[in-house]
Amino acid sequence: LINHPGPNVDDGIKKGCRNDLFNMLLMNLSEKREDVTGRFGLGFKSVHLLSRRVSIASHFVSCRIKGGMLPEAWAEGRELSVRRSAHGRPATVIEVEIDPEGHEDVGRALADFTQAAPWLPAMSRSVRHIEIDASGDWSAEFCELDAQRIRLVSFGGRGFGHALALDLGEETTLFLPLDMQGPVAAPEGLPRLWLLAPLAEVLSVGWLMNGRRFRVDPGRGRLAGSETERQGMFAEFGRTLGLRLVELHDLVTQHWAVLAERAGLSDRSEDRGTQGFLRSLDRLLAKDQGDPLASQLHGKDR
Repeated sequence: LINHPGPNVDDGIKKGCRNDLFNMLLMNLSEKREDVTGRFGLGFKSVHLLSRRVSIASHFVSCRIKGGMLPEAWAEGRELSVRRSAHGRPATVIEVEIDPEGHEDVGRALADFTQAAPWLPAMSRSVRHIEIDASGDWSAEFCELDAQRIRLVSFGGRGFGHALALDLGEETTLFLPLDMQGPVAAPEGLPRLWLLAPLAEVLSVGWLMNGRRFRVDPGRGRLAGSETERQGMFAEFGRTLGLRLVELHDLVTQHWAVLAERAGLSDRSEDRGTQGFLRSLDRLLAKDQGDPLASQLHGKDR
């Protein structure tokens, strides 16, 4: 609940939970720690770029927001929060009024969301299932393989398919989408770099990377730091990626039957299947050489 300290009142107050609404409405402020989504106090403000009016009902907190900053009493909100209760607990309801015909950016925003939605459950810290009334659902399940730092991601709902998740350390994961033959480039137009949500950085690569500790600019759209700093970061990722690729080679060549069955690969024959997989992987990573940032993953003698 908004402004509620949680089960441990003293701990919740120390974390600033009593000031949730205040922080949501005030510009350039966030009490969140490094392990929580959000950093610059822009998340709730961005909703108003598309909505005429946003209303919040969270038990005793009930208001409509004007201009993205000013709360106004919403008498019906408390009843709505109680009516949507689950297991005796009042719900937090955020009502966003959007007129598809009244804003030129609405269609683009919905299209971007629909494209990103299948990957959101895989990029999140803990949310693995998204369901939208009358629109469908998306889910992601991480499955262990015969490899220490590589997992299989199985997508469900509208995001059906598979991917391999390679752990690069520092809470950074590189995802290799799979088709029935092996690694394949992610769809065109889908952002390649994520910090739980997609960033606006454009990379000419086929994989996706989720860096939960990426430093980003105040708009949360681009990586922060100089070009040299960003290239150095990817060079460090490249050293770990080399270890993961060796591990992936061993997984493919030594445990092919299990991988093929779990990932839905079409060619189950060990010889042709493994060679086809590795050729697809090679084609996918070769795209990195044409990108100034991604090419840093594959430095000298790598």
